[in-house]
Amino acid sequence: MSLNRGVAALGAVAVVGAATLAVTLPIANHYAPSKPMVQVTSGSNWVQFAPLCWNKGDALTTKQIATCVSDLTKAGQKPTKDTPTVEVAANGTFMINTNEDIAKHGWSAQVPGQQGAVGLVSRTTDQQAGNIPIAQALQASQTGSTQVTVIEGSTDGKTVYGVWAFQVKQKGV
Repeated sequence: MSLNRGVAALGAVAVVGAATLAVTLPIANHYAPSKPMVQVTSGSNWVQFAPLCWNKGDALTTKQIATCVSDLTKAGQKPTKDTPTVEVAANGTFMINTNEDIAKHGWSAQVPGQQGAVGLVSRTTDQQAGNIPIAQALQASQTGSTQVTVIEGSTDGKTVYGVWAFQVKQKGV
């Protein structure tokens, strides 16, 4: 008789455990790691934005990178009102801030150039890169604005974890 009670008690514990797990997993999934944000500041102007391409902290797959490159090209060719944009004075500078998770892997920033991407911020594990002259960012631009791409990735450049894109625009242009 006591053996049956023990088996019944174990069965009840298993049912309660399964029910708890069924409730806890969706809640835990809801509170999954949030997307890391990048912030760009120039004087009192600032904008904070989520990644264009991100795989919940894991490396992007080859397919995800291909889609990301396509999305970046579209975003750079025709920015929309939703494109994160920071305006910078004609002789002004701007600063890029990342969170700890991005800095942990390392990151860099680049702008389009006539012969391909041009480095704006060399790979760093700092959370901040500042005093970037707008003239440096606009060196290949004919329009007074350009897309800046922030890439979180490994030292060897073979692994990409996330990509953020924003427009930097010279005030008054």
